[in-house]
Amino acid sequence: MTGAFLKIEAPRVIWAGIGEGDNETKTIARKLEEEIARLGIPKEGRPFSSHITLGRTRSGLNLDKLSKRLTAWAGKITRKEFNVTKITLFKSTLTPKNPNLRSFKKS
Repeated sequence: MTGAFLKIEAPRVIWAGIGEGDNETKTIARKLEEEIARLGIPKEGRPFSSHITLGRTRSGLNLDKLSKRLTAWAGKITRKEFNVTKITLFKSTLTPKNPNLRSFKKS
């Protein structure tokens, strides 16, 4: 399944959803959030959504065309199974040019 945050009619983030393994992903996210909170980083206020971010929009140009494509693709993405063996946390700071990604390394 594909979709968009905030809504498909005005996409800001384009994502692919996780079907099988959703409960396991949510459990991992909850445990990570609890450990991160111990470091003083506040918990996310929004509920967790198991997904993979495919891209972000930069402007309002052609959002109607993108929205139509996303709607047409809904349910047509094929299933791909894979095992996760490693998780790397990134801090994503959105800037006017690009997201600034920085991985968190264990010290």
